[in-house]
Amino acid sequence: MRKTEAERRGLAELPREFLIVGEGGVYLQPCRLDTLLGSCVAVTFHCPVRKAGGIFHALLPVKSNYSRPGCVESEYRFVDSAINSICSDFLAMGVQPRRLEAKVFGGSNALSEQEGIGRANVEAAYVALKSHGIRVLFTSAGGKQGRRIIFLPHTGEVYMKLLGVSEACPIQERRSGQRS
Repeated sequence: MRKTEAERRGLAELPREFLIVGEGGVYLQPCRLDTLLGSCVAVTFHCPVRKAGGIFHALLPVKSNYSRPGCVESEYRFVDSAINSICSDFLAMGVQPRRLEAKVFGGSNALSEQEGIGRANVEAAYVALKSHGIRVLFTSAGGKQGRRIIFLPHTGEVYMKLLGVSEACPIQERRSGQRS
């Protein structure tokens, strides 16, 4: 019997969680985290020393611009507050945010020709990451296609598939300052 890509890469044995809009957190144990993105943004965080990672799936860019008075909403629903929350969790573990590595995904504009909420989500991610001194190792954002990502927080590996493209593959990291 032919093995699936997940089995070949050893992903099938890991505990699996599917993140929906407004979910995220810091993960200390080996696991597999999956999510689907359109205009939403996910940022993955990895601490190589602690072998821990964080991720969120946010719908909107800036909490102060979109939160509703009297409504309790997840910090992970908004890009800026999600990044702040994950940085706070790492700080509580004794990890300075500037020691984290980040990767940014999503922000597509599949339904419109205009630059819209997807672009605003990605821009909010860059602003918040910069304010914490976090370097971005990789970005796959914008365009017209959604993305499926699989994140392994204990290794920092991310597997990404553009929706409508047949094969998922590990991303090729590009260090800051390098050109492709």
